[in-house]
Amino acid sequence: MKTCRGCHRDLSLEEFHRNKNLRDGRETKCKTCRSAVAREHRDRYRGYLVAQTRKYQRENREYFREYNRSYRKRKHETIQAGAGVPERD
Repeated sequence: MKTCRGCHRDLSLEEFHRNKNLRDGRETKCKTCRSAVAREHRDRYRGYLVAQTRKYQRENREYFREYNRSYRKRKHETIQAGAGVPERD
């Protein structure tokens, strides 16, 4: 049993993410509280995060174009080979 520093409930260790850097090997906040914190952060900084992602993609446009080309080619070859396509009766 461990007490969550977010909701102050006593929970089993399985309710906490692992963290080998801490003495007991588990995070200080339960999975539910960590999820809520991450959601709040994502919602608060959504505009900034979207802008940073777009900026990075613009600056690395050639890399993404080549990556997408190779992905589509691999996917096309897989489909042509019949892998992953259900058989018809």
